[in-house]
Amino acid sequence: MVTTMSSDPNARPSAVVLTLEDAKKYRDDYDGNSPGSHFYQARLSTLFELIGHAHGRRVLDCGCGPAVVASQFLRLQNLYVGIDLSESMLREAANQIGQTDQGHLVRARVEHLPFQSECFDLVTCLGVLEYVDDVLMALQEVSRVCANGAIVVASMLNRNSPYRYWHEQLVRHRLLRMGRALIERRVGGDAEPLNMLSVSRVVSVFSRCGLDVSEIAYYDYNIWLTPLDRWFPKVAATTAARLEWLRHTSLRKLGTAFLVKASKK
Repeated sequence: MVTTMSSDPNARPSAVVLTLEDAKKYRDDYDGNSPGSHFYQARLSTLFELIGHAHGRRVLDCGCGPAVVASQFLRLQNLYVGIDLSESMLREAANQIGQTDQGHLVRARVEHLPFQSECFDLVTCLGVLEYVDDVLMALQEVSRVCANGAIVVASMLNRNSPYRYWHEQLVRHRLLRMGRALIERRVGGDAEPLNMLSVSRVVSVFSRCGLDVSEIAYYDYNIWLTPLDRWFPKVAATTAARLEWLRHTSLRKLGTAFLVKASKK
């Protein structure tokens, strides 16, 4: 049975204004053929490369969205708990999980987890730290609910990749404001600034929270810079997929994002 509980009633509404259609579209994006779809698919593939086949663990999925990873964890007899701020995402997640005693959904913020200390063996934070107001606070909470030796895997955008660097210039540079407005009118776009910490900064923050980083894994090699990737999404996605082998080479740091694997001290 999937249970849904409410936590932190003071959570900012602006962070969770999503319709059920938005949630379904987000879920469908994982199976699509666009740069965004490839990004999600590459992230999941890299995640399971890092953690292998987790069996019989207590898993916390922070920012679970439509719970795209839940089925893989539940299939291996894991206890799965997904948290998200969006009620629409949680409803879509419930549809994905179905009826099971091992799956639970909670409306909560990662900075205020409504769980006892040291109660999870594996915590994922995919697409979460990029959006929180205080990364340190979020990771302190994650560390608190981790049992000794627990694994934490979190994603972060790679500000040093050519794609991210160009996108930041496009969004922020005054000389490109007119071009940015034109692009957003034609193809849509998210101009919201995101947290993009360097690898050294990430390692430092994790360490302050009692989490030892053991591996950094880059992914998503989109060489079609915005707005070209949005004008030609299928070609951009195909190109990125064919370049994914770069994550195992000396050019791996060109990936648009990376996963951090750490363990509780």
